[in-house]
Amino acid sequence: MPTQLQRICPICEAGCGLSVTVDGQNVLATRGNGNDVFSRGHACPKGVALPQLHTDPDRLRTPLIRREGQLRPASWDEAFDLIGARLAQIRERDGADAIAVYLGNPSAHNVGLGFGFGALARALRTRHLFSAGSVDQLPKQLASLLMYGNDMAVAVPDIARTDCLIMLGANPVVSNGSLWMVPDIRGKLKALRARGGEFVVIDPRLTETATLADQHLPIRPGGDAWLLIALLRAVHAAGPRPAPALAHRLQGYELLQQALAGVTLPMAAARCGLSEQAITALIERILRARRPAVYGRVGTTLQRFGTLTSFLIDALNIAIGALDQPGGAMFPEQPFADPNRLPGIPERATPYARYHSR
Repeated sequence: MPTQLQRICPICEAGCGLSVTVDGQNVLATRGNGNDVFSRGHACPKGVALPQLHTDPDRLRTPLIRREGQLRPASWDEAFDLIGARLAQIRERDGADAIAVYLGNPSAHNVGLGFGFGALARALRTRHLFSAGSVDQLPKQLASLLMYGNDMAVAVPDIARTDCLIMLGANPVVSNGSLWMVPDIRGKLKALRARGGEFVVIDPRLTETATLADQHLPIRPGGDAWLLIALLRAVHAAGPRPAPALAHRLQGYELLQQALAGVTLPMAAARCGLSEQAITALIERILRARRPAVYGRVGTTLQRFGTLTSFLIDALNIAIGALDQPGGAMFPEQPFADPNRLPGIPERATPYARYHSR
């Protein structure tokens, strides 16, 4: 007899709630869970198509081992024995660093696999650790580590309360939010506009998200840092307004302004490819907002100045009083358990700059 189960979609960071109809071991249907307080019934085509993936006749249901040039079904014990033997041979012949490990979706959204991956990586003793994050977000994490002492302290827009959202190099209509779990972004942007809020996308390409914005600014690829410096200088000239709870904790703000002093508006405009008038209008839009938020993603990290750009985004959020404030860019609870920060395990600093490729 069919029954309903409430589950979380494992495919991407959005973590949408799903209602799953099952009959024994058969998955009959999936749909968005209207009672989920986060996704509120939203589910993208990937989540809705999970039953088809589950029953796909081409889905692998047993390990395959190549024998005599052909992939043939094998038992799990045979597969694990072969993997263990081959890994041992590689380590013995070429050293531990001849092996690399990679963690991506959807295994990154499975708590059990997440813990197991760490144990495996430590056992292999390789320095070559890769993930979806190492592909697109490490500059952001490094900026957070240097600014806040925690590489996962990533502030994201409080979209339900902001009245001015400035988005650089992000396309959440397609991604459902990267480092910002935001299912049904279309609905949330519609609600932002309905309450009189403004939405600006800064991106070299007219993305799916940009088509929903009040304004699209086609910045030159890699020019984000120049634009952000111009914005920071203008906010400083108008009088920075960091939140009172943060003001007494700021260190190095004046040094930052001194470092940026040589960048003029015409210089920034020439470097980022936007007109001085467009930059000035953006500054005015941000300054008149009561609850602005600035957000950047892969377009701001997959570039030459990714760490600097990530740092400047947070510096701008601090200067306009948006960092960790309602309606601004807030620090959410981390949606996972870090084995290095569990009770009883001494906390250790996140290492960086241990190895150099050039």
